[in-house]
Amino acid sequence: MHPETGQNRPVERLGVMQPYFFPYLGYFSLIAACDHFVFLDNVQFCPKSWMHRNRVLTQNRENWTYLQIPVRKDHFGVNINQCLISEENDWRKTVVSQLAHLARVAPFYRQTMELVSESLHLPAESLADYNIASTRFLAGKLGINTSYENISRPSFNYRYSPELSKYGWYVCDAFGAPYYINAPGGEHLHLPESFTERNIKLGFVQPRLLPYEQRNSTFIAGLSIIDVLMFNGIATTTGLVKEFTIKWKN
Repeated sequence: MHPETGQNRPVERLGVMQPYFFPYLGYFSLIAACDHFVFLDNVQFCPKSWMHRNRVLTQNRENWTYLQIPVRKDHFGVNINQCLISEENDWRKTVVSQLAHLARVAPFYRQTMELVSESLHLPAESLADYNIASTRFLAGKLGINTSYENISRPSFNYRYSPELSKYGWYVCDAFGAPYYINAPGGEHLHLPESFTERNIKLGFVQPRLLPYEQRNSTFIAGLSIIDVLMFNGIATTTGLVKEFTIKWKN
């Protein structure tokens, strides 16, 4: 049974990932590859990481710049689910202004800004809360039918151990999931043998980051999902999310 939805269907493909700020297309492909997705929201906050910033095109569209969500300076070094968002300045207004130059060139600017505006005002206290809420919101708009869990939630207490949280097989055991899907960058972190010993298949999603028209001379891959939506719209982006394969390691 899914801990959050209560549906009486087994978890087959499970994924685990830290919650990121407006992540790139491949993050959503990872969610789409799973039928249950666990947000690893109890890891330490890392400044200058995808936890609180992501990339969009600059005004000349030949380079990229960061969108960023500020956190309280006295919260550096705490876990991401304890890291509070700084409200000293209007960071939401800054994000909107950083995207304004795309109004002239992005065919789906207005549609995307409606999603961004709604995302920016989702209720959240911690950085993890916000990243999870906005990611789930956008995933829903992209037709991703996946259930979710936060690893720090009370429902994990009887089976959760912080020192084991980095081992995907441990979370698979908790849900009885026979398949574990991870991001491409996790290949060097997980030993296939430890999954094989537990009869769990280990796979890594391989998103196809297909080039799309950015109205510049050289396509820049791996930008925030906001960029993909700006130039492709919801319908096409929904299809791009599904452009992936899974590389099985055992």
